[in-house]
Amino acid sequence: MIYPKRSKAILLRMFKRFVTLCRLANIKYAIDGGTLLAAIRSQKFIPWDYDVDLIIFSDEQMYHLLDGMHQSGFGYDLSQLEFKFAPLVWEDEGCKKPTLDVCLMVKEG
Repeated sequence: MIYPKRSKAILLRMFKRFVTLCRLANIKYAIDGGTLLAAIRSQKFIPWDYDVDLIIFSDEQMYHLLDGMHQSGFGYDLSQLEFKFAPLVWEDEGCKKPTLDVCLMVKEG
């Protein structure tokens, strides 16, 4: 399934807000997974992908990100080392809700 432009626009808006918050709080991040593949291969989103895959390297500023994204109108689900941001309201039943998948990469030891 090719996702509609509206879905991709929301993904781009979430990603830009995430980058802004990371820069303001000096949080290091990297793209990962299918997002990294698409960036290298075509400098575009993968047409059938509904998420952006990211890594952050410190949990110290995680709450800054959670609060900032929520204030921008994006909700989140939090698991052990990953959280997903998504629009608070999503009415398109024809495709999955676009998400920003952020994995926490921690050093061992």
